[in-house]
Amino acid sequence: MKIDENIKFRNLPDAFKEHLTFFASFQIKQIIGAFTFIGLDLVIIMPLLFPYIEEVLFVTLPLILLINVWAIRLLIKKTSETEFESLLYLGFLGAVGSFCYFVLTQKMSYWLLNINTPLYYVISFVSYVFLILVFIYQKNKKFSTIQMDVKKNKNSLISKKALNWSVPAGYIIVHILLNQSSVLLHTYMVIMYSGLLIFFTDISVKFFHRYLFMKSNIHLVKLSKLKTSKLNAKKI
Repeated sequence: MKIDENIKFRNLPDAFKEHLTFFASFQIKQIIGAFTFIGLDLVIIMPLLFPYIEEVLFVTLPLILLINVWAIRLLIKKTSETEFESLLYLGFLGAVGSFCYFVLTQKMSYWLLNINTPLYYVISFVSYVFLILVFIYQKNKKFSTIQMDVKKNKNSLISKKALNWSVPAGYIIVHILLNQSSVLLHTYMVIMYSGLLIFFTDISVKFFHRYLFMKSNIHLVKLSKLKTSKLNAKKI
């Protein structure tokens, strides 16, 4: 969506303002580091490696390696030089994380839960694609028109509360399942990794959309002095 150039930034809804604003310089590096090295690497590497399945590693490890190299590059460079690139990176990070967690859930379903029915994996793939399309649809719908939506804001608060409760609840469930059969524990792990799949899918769609949205409405984006001077130089 391209916003009318006559509309001022201060008159936009809060969601639009946030979507057109870069992260603070100190914040973006923390986000990149946490999402990459903790949310992806720390959580997913061990279950990908063990049990060892060559095909699984072949389609996931190269992507994880590339995204880590990109992350290190962004952490080294000045944030003023990587404002748009950082948003684009988060979009790709979300896509890589989403795909790798999807592969992991399929691996665990087959090798740990012994689900051999092809229909299960067909339904899983279709559901995964459908999930991506739903996120894209919701994001486009949210920013298709400029209007305040109080109901959506309330729903967002409810979702955050549910997330806060899910962490301690998950911790309790793990301890209960540890005393039960391995099947129950593995089932819970598949559910947990499916939750991370949804999280990274949301991250991917959100930041790809944010990147394109800011590019389409560059007149409302507050760029760093370095970027502004470069744009002015191009116009001359």
